[in-house]
Amino acid sequence: MNAWIVLGSAADVPKYYARAKQDYPDAPTIATNHALKMVVPEYYFLNDMWACELFAEQARELQQSHGMKIVTPKRQASALQNRGLHTADFLLECARGKGYAPGGYTDCQFSGLFCLQFALMQGAEAIAAVGHGGYPPNGEESPYWYDPPATTRYRMHATYTHEIIGPFWNAAIEQNPGVAFRFYGGLYWKIKGTPRNVTHTRYDEDQSCERLAANEVGNGCRTA
Repeated sequence: MNAWIVLGSAADVPKYYARAKQDYPDAPTIATNHALKMVVPEYYFLNDMWACELFAEQARELQQSHGMKIVTPKRQASALQNRGLHTADFLLECARGKGYAPGGYTDCQFSGLFCLQFALMQGAEAIAAVGHGGYPPNGEESPYWYDPPATTRYRMHATYTHEIIGPFWNAAIEQNPGVAFRFYGGLYWKIKGTPRNVTHTRYDEDQSCERLAANEVGNGCRTA
């Protein structure tokens, strides 16, 4: 099975990444931004200027030392140079629009969603989604890489969970019925209906999937 681990930036990434690797030991990982503080993935997506200033140099070093593949949207050579991404291995041709479109890439704004698109475009038959719960409604949780905890700017992003992130994932699930999606950790967006190709993994000490459904968060999923 062509399985992929797709890392987002939610607070529970360190908790669930090891579990996903245990479940899919041969799966490559695609990650983004601050994930380099925790893991050297096989594929690394980098895009916005701020993240490039922080991690482009380290990414190029890991590209040389570990064979990590750098993924980024296609730009003019000068723009790639300015971002430190001139050695990128994959340049993605992205169409306008923030919604999911099968068979290609859209400029979906969020790095984690680019990672999802990349895995699907590589023919993924299973997606282990770790840290893709979206932004918490009140900013009460920080991404795993935030120190100090959540900023005002981060809390403002909570609206994007329901406007972009949730709809994008739901469209990907619906339009890829042959792909098995397995979510690890909490979700701040709702899975539409009860798709047969979706499971949801949480540890016992966390809220159960049924409790999440009662809270109108992540409902429709099945525990695994």
